[in-house]
Amino acid sequence: MAGASVRLGLVLALFAAAAGAQTRLGEADPDGKLRISLDEIVPLSRLRVEIDGQPVAVPLALAGRTLIVTLPDGLQGREHDIVVYRRQPDVDDELGIWTFATQTAAAEASFVGTVEVEQRNGPAGSGTVINGNGRLAFALGGDLLRGGLGFVQTGSTRRDQRRTEVSDYFLETRQALFGQDFYARLGTQDLPAESLLADDDSWRGASLRLAAPDGRSEVMAFALHPGQISGLSNLSGLGNPQARLTGFAAQLFPIGTSSLRADALVYEGKAKVAGAGSGAVEGRGMRLSGPVGADFGDFALEFARTATGPVRGNPAASGAAVEAELGVALLPAGHDDSLELRVSATRHEPGFYSPLNPDVIADENTRRAELLFQSDEWQANLYGEQGRSNIADDPALPTDRFREIGLDLTYSPYIFTGGFLQGLTFYGSLYSEDQRRLATPAGGPDPEDFRLNSVSFGVDKFQPDYAWAAGLKLDWLQDLARGGTSERRQRLESAFAWTPGELTTFTLRAEAGRSQKTGPWRRDATLEMSFAFPIVPDRWSASVEAGATRIEGRSAQDGTYLGLEVKRSLSANTAMLLRADYGSGAEADDLAPGRGWVFGLALRHEFGVGTP
Repeated sequence: MAGASVRLGLVLALFAAAAGAQTRLGEADPDGKLRISLDEIVPLSRLRVEIDGQPVAVPLALAGRTLIVTLPDGLQGREHDIVVYRRQPDVDDELGIWTFATQTAAAEASFVGTVEVEQRNGPAGSGTVINGNGRLAFALGGDLLRGGLGFVQTGSTRRDQRRTEVSDYFLETRQALFGQDFYARLGTQDLPAESLLADDDSWRGASLRLAAPDGRSEVMAFALHPGQISGLSNLSGLGNPQARLTGFAAQLFPIGTSSLRADALVYEGKAKVAGAGSGAVEGRGMRLSGPVGADFGDFALEFARTATGPVRGNPAASGAAVEAELGVALLPAGHDDSLELRVSATRHEPGFYSPLNPDVIADENTRRAELLFQSDEWQANLYGEQGRSNIADDPALPTDRFREIGLDLTYSPYIFTGGFLQGLTFYGSLYSEDQRRLATPAGGPDPEDFRLNSVSFGVDKFQPDYAWAAGLKLDWLQDLARGGTSERRQRLESAFAWTPGELTTFTLRAEAGRSQKTGPWRRDATLEMSFAFPIVPDRWSASVEAGATRIEGRSAQDGTYLGLEVKRSLSANTAMLLRADYGSGAEADDLAPGRGWVFGLALRHEFGVGTP
């Protein structure tokens, strides 16, 4: 029951921190707009973006969960990063990182990024730490040859924790061929569309692409590595014959100026098969999507089939998958508010597996309905989903049923005349999910039944010189298959920020919670503070940060830290920093195990270089 294990693992992951992943958006629209799909509803006033590591004030708009970003003029290079944040009083929450390309660039060669070199000394020794990130781009002869490289360097005084990640890179040439644009590309590859066979990730490899200048057709031949590589090994993506796929992808808008769209993907080769080693794989798929009437809504219909060869004693397998979705606008075009209903259904046969989209759960079907409302003051999202495993009714396999239902609400009073309500936003969320075993064959795996209920609500307020937020979340996870053991968690969070001047900021964050599994309640608390202020404007500045964490009965996870930093600006982009950091317990530095002070001297430089 792989599907059940995956679902229970996802639920347990709600009680742990998760890191965001980088997603490719491809090329921006000719009118300079990006369309980014968000996983949650967020008021527009609480969103901000950074492009290539720099905060930018650009026009933003929301259409459902799609954020529309109007790009600024003069971006250096063709490959860029954009990060979307949800504003918070102290540290903004990162909603996602995306990379995109622009059709033109303000410079033929550019490098943007930050590099910091620090010498650290503590009771246990000394070491040099190098941290940095950046993006290099160039273009020769217009589009005759262009390229780019994005990297992240994570430093540490411990050798086993140092790493260099190449997030993406490419070399590409563009030529005119038979009235079409012909591209040859080596490096990071993006398939034309997300599908059952391929998610929205990117892969290393090589490709040839023929695209119409108006963007209404595209054909691509590719060879790529069907997995993630973040280091310097196998830069071409073609170095491992046991992990290489070749195939074709196509995208077509067949009817005049209509947005009706057809996508197709075909591949074959060798890849790692889930739960086994490398084996032969192949996939075929097609997707049709477009509008329904002038303003009625939209639809999507997709079919895909995969096959895998025998791997390490596992027999060959094949399976098909079908997904259908319909969106209907319930309010007339031009109405100030929007109300949209979306319904979808999926069916994934037992043998379905694509190495380019390994998160698709085989052997299940689902049905989902979602209602999304947006107005100047309100956002509401009501959704429900139900599904079942073992859709082939194989008597040798267990059968599970799963379902979820949720409601997310935000309310931002449309008030600009002052008073307590100006700048306030209220949040609320209800969520319930459960899984139940319907049938267990003789000798089959034990049930993994569970029920998760969650309630959260909060409020925040942003003003020109201060901001604050408070929220409460209650979770109850009940293991229905192991004697009804339950885990309850209750957490209260608050944050405050005061910014009396452009260069002076004080922040305070406090969290308190308690959890209970089999014994008494276990409490924990965290308090964090930071204060940054100028000493001599544009030359000297300083910052102080401190924090402490206490967890009842878990002394090994307790920790305290105090950080002091003095910054001397040498130029607009270069600074020298003197640091003194104290840590104890879980916050102790590697150079001061247990507890102690670590001192550091660092040089930081921010690059923003472009050659016209």
